[in-house]
Formats: sequence, structure tokens, C-alpha cells
Amino acid sequence: MELNYSLTENDYLQQQLYIVSKNDFFKKERRNNNIAIIVLVTILALFSFLITKDVFFIYAFLLLLLIYCCVSSRYLKWASRIRLKKYVDSVYLKKCGIITNVKFEENHILTSASIIETKLKFIGFQNISEIEDYFFITFITDENFIIPKKHIEDVSALRNLLKEIAEKRSIDFISELDWKWK
Repeated sequence: MELNYSLTENDYLQQQLYIVSKNDFFKKERRNNNIAIIVLVTILALFSFLITKDVFFIYAFLLLLLIYCCVSSRYLKWASRIRLKKYVDSVYLKKCGIITNVKFEENHILTSASIIETKLKFIGFQNISEIEDYFFITFITDENFIIPKKHIEDVSALRNLLKEIAEKRSIDFISELDWKWK
């Protein structure tokens, strides 16, 4: 099978969002930040109450906590997306628009573009992930290879080929067609 496509800034951004959403470190960091803010606001409320002996401060800080809990997930989602977009702009922008030719061979994928030729051996694959618009191949070195579905004529043939590669190499084929950035 042979494919020809070019990647856009959005393709790289979607890849980064997917990677971050699956990374335990980022999940733990987000949870710890939320816990720290809740603890800090609670301590401030208790100190304010102890100093003034006024229940108003407890209610005010509880209201702030409620607002924070309602808004924080949307804000963190938005802020993380902005940070990752800046990262993509600084790292991948020069790769955008370059037409890549991809050939699947017996034991590897050959990729060629105007600036580089690469041989990606199947033995180096850690997993293959499928989401609604992309296939992501993750290597044991934590690098990733993106195949956008919008450029593929026969997506089911490619899916079957990737599943066959995963089965032969005993690597995970992860299908998350309902994945969304959260």
C-alpha cells in the first residue's frame, strides 16, 4: 500500500493532544494542581474565619471553590491546548505542508519527502492507535508517526493492514474512535 499526504499544524496539534491525554504524568499533575488549589482555598477560609470569627468568609471561599470547580476543567482544557499549540508552532511548523510518500513493505514502512527518507521498522512499534480522524503509530522510543484519514482513499484497507501488522508483531492496536480532547 502506498500513501501520499502532507501534515498540517492541526494534525500535529491533534497528535500532541492525544499523547497528553494518555500520559499518566499529565493526568497526575492536573489532579494534584486541583487538590492544591482546593486545599489552599480551604486553609485561607479557615484562617479568615479564625481571625475574624465571621462565617461570611467560609461562605465566600466555598462560593469561590464552587466557581473554580465549575470553570477549572474548561480553563485547563483551553490552557493546555494553547500551550500545546505554541509547542507545535515552535517544533513542527517547518514540517507542515511537506508532501510525504509512505510505502508499506514486508517488515517496515518507507517514507520519503523532499527533505528526508526514512525506514521505520515494524519491530520498533510500541502500539498503533486509531481515533476518529487519525492513525498514530507510537515507537518504543516514544516518537510518533501520524497518518491522517482524510488523505486515505480506503481507510478500512489501511486499518486492516495496520491490525495485521499489530497482530504479527504482538503489539497493541488501540481503537478509540470516540476520543475527544478533555
